[in-house]
Amino acid sequence: MAYEIQHKTLGQGWINTWSENGRPVRFPALEEARMELEDYLQTRPELSSDDFRVAEIATD
Repeated sequence: MAYEIQHKTLGQGWINTWSENGRPVRFPALEEARMELEDYLQTRPELSSDDFRVAEIATD
């Protein structure tokens, strides 16, 4: 399994908008994804943590 950070959108619901070089970012460990999201939200106090979540996803 892998994990991704998802953002709550109005039109599409929860989607992975986290990317590097135009490719979606997936994390191999839950804690790694949580730490990345925490760090991001600390630098962007105007954003609500309610609009983000870490979700488990199936890998190929």
